[in-house]
Amino acid sequence: MERRSFFKLSAAGAASVFLPAWGCSESHHGLAAPVLADASQGFQVFGELGGRALLDPLRNRVQLTDAGGFTRTLSAASGERDGFNYPIAAALDARGGVFVVDRGSSRVLYFDSRGELVFELGGHGTSGDALNYPSDAVVGADGTLYVSDALNQRVQVYRGGAATIAGGAASASFTHADWNLPRSLALDPQGRLLVLDAGLAEVFVLDTRGALVARYPLLSASGERLHMPRSLAVDSEGNAYVADYSRSSVLAIEASSGRYLSDLALGALGSGALAPLRVAMGPGASLYVATSPIEVV
Repeated sequence: MERRSFFKLSAAGAASVFLPAWGCSESHHGLAAPVLADASQGFQVFGELGGRALLDPLRNRVQLTDAGGFTRTLSAASGERDGFNYPIAAALDARGGVFVVDRGSSRVLYFDSRGELVFELGGHGTSGDALNYPSDAVVGADGTLYVSDALNQRVQVYRGGAATIAGGAASASFTHADWNLPRSLALDPQGRLLVLDAGLAEVFVLDTRGALVARYPLLSASGERLHMPRSLAVDSEGNAYVADYSRSSVLAIEASSGRYLSDLALGALGSGALAPLRVAMGPGASLYVATSPIEVV
C-alpha cells in the first residue's frame, strides 16, 4: 500500500504547512524547502466556492467538505466500500456538487452539495457513452464537464451543467489521432482544455470545440522528455505544473507553449525520495502535491 504525503507550494515555489508536519523546512536557492505532512488518507481537490473533496482510492472512500467546513462521506451504493471502486479523481461544480471519477467501475458519479447521489455516467465499454479507464475530470466556468477516457483515447464532453448532463449522453468526444493515454486534464485561464497524454509525455491544448491550439512535449531543463507524467494543474497566471513521478519533481512550464520555467524538487523522507502522484490548485493560488515515498534499496 502506498503511503502518501501532502505539502503546499505557492506559485513561486514556497512551501508551507498543510497538515500536521513531519519535519521542518530549510531555505534552498532562495526558496523555502517543502514542509512535509502526513496525508496517508488520500488527496484533495478544490472547488471555486471553497468546498473540497478528499479522495482515498486505496480505501474506496470519498468525502465532500462544503465551504462552511461540514464534511460528508459519500456513498455510491449501500454496503461495503460505499460502492466505490478506486475513485481516482473529482471535479467540483459551481453548485457545490462533485463529479467523482470511479476508475474501477468506469463510471462518473455526480453528488449534489448535500452529498446525495444524483446520477451516474458511463459504465465499462469501448464505444458510445461507455468509459474505459477514466482518469480525470474538470468542470468549465459554463458547467461543461470534461472526462479523460484514457484507454478509449478520447475526452468525453458533457455540456450544460449537472441538470442537462443527467441525461447521460455525451455532447461531444474530443479525439486526436496521436493520443496514446490521455490521462490528466486542466483548464487554462482562457477556458482552453489541456490534455496530458502520459504515454507520449506531451500536452495537447484544445479550444472549446476540441480544435487543436497547441501541442508540445514535456521536457526537463536538460531537454530530456519526461517518463509517464502523472498529473497536471494550471494556475490563474497560465503556468502549468506537471507531476513528474520518475524524477521526483514537479515541472513548472508555460501552459500555452510548454516553455520550461522551473523544477520544484520534492526532497526526501528518510531513506526514500518523494515522488508526486497528483497536483491540484488550491486556495490562495497554492499548489497541492500528493506524494508517495520511493524507498532506496
